[in-house]
Amino acid sequence: QHQTSQSQSRVKVKLFQRLHVAHSNVIYSTQNPIQWGASTPEINQGVLALSVTAQPSSPHSVLRIHANLIGRREGAGNLHPVAALFRSDSNQALCVVCNNGPDSYFVPIVLDHEMKSGVNGSITISVRISGYALNGRKDKSAVFNGKMRSSVTVEEYIYTSDQ
Repeated sequence: QHQTSQSQSRVKVKLFQRLHVAHSNVIYSTQNPIQWGASTPEINQGVLALSVTAQPSSPHSVLRIHANLIGRREGAGNLHPVAALFRSDSNQALCVVCNNGPDSYFVPIVLDHEMKSGVNGSITISVRISGYALNGRKDKSAVFNGKMRSSVTVEEYIYTSDQ
């Protein structure tokens, strides 16, 4: 009779750090908009809406990014409400989300992304927008007495094996 033993390993996930930035500033710009189409948005397009700088513990750790934007669709003509997520060591967007529909509606835009940190030093995660008035209107007026708030959260996870 032959017996075999199988080794099983489990992966442990540990939340190492959580960074959160939120603000109620009204942000809107028509300068150098993110163009609707087949090309990947670049870091010089749109206007900076939110950013957070992290110092990952390892280039192998995983960063989970969640941005929750609230604002008003303020596109006109070819200006579409778009949000793009960037990392400071790349000119190309990591992911892009749009919210098409009639202008002048307040709508949420949510971005979720997961990636290896890939760096030994610090990295800045940023959200850029166009065709969208973050936390207010394109005339830069606030609503709800400035209590409308958008945020970005970066969580660093470390995966380890128990064997």
